[in-house]
Amino acid sequence: MLTGTYDFVLDKGHRLTLPSRHREELGAEVMVCRGLPPGRHLLVFSHEAYEVYRAQMFPTGAYTADERSMRRLLLGRAYPATVDKAGRIVLSAELRDYAGITGSGKVVGVDTHAEVWSDAEHSQWEEQAESPERLARMEEALEKLSAWHRERAGERRA
Repeated sequence: MLTGTYDFVLDKGHRLTLPSRHREELGAEVMVCRGLPPGRHLLVFSHEAYEVYRAQMFPTGAYTADERSMRRLLLGRAYPATVDKAGRIVLSAELRDYAGITGSGKVVGVDTHAEVWSDAEHSQWEEQAESPERLARMEEALEKLSAWHRERAGERRA
């Protein structure tokens, strides 16, 4: 499980050093793609986790025009990257430009993947996430999730 928030600075070769705590789980080959809104950021997955993400996001079947566009945006702009011996990956110009990553930023471990944010985008997201309105909605969501878990636990006992 990937956790924690880490600062980074891109080197001259546009390489991002992955946190040492994330490297073993991510492996030697990763997939890098755009993150979903809110905020412009990137996602870094192990190949196995990326396949699970892709299958959950886009199950097989008929697609509407909007769903096909979303597939193109997310899958058509996903790139494999090799983790070098120093734990670095190269971020393509396209992905750097999308996420606004020009120098420094944050790598955030989010369970099955890592998010890569520019400092500016991460600060903006954090400010919005910690607003009183958002905190109230998150508390409500947590209560619903807790109720769902309690309900499931009751079903298993029955």
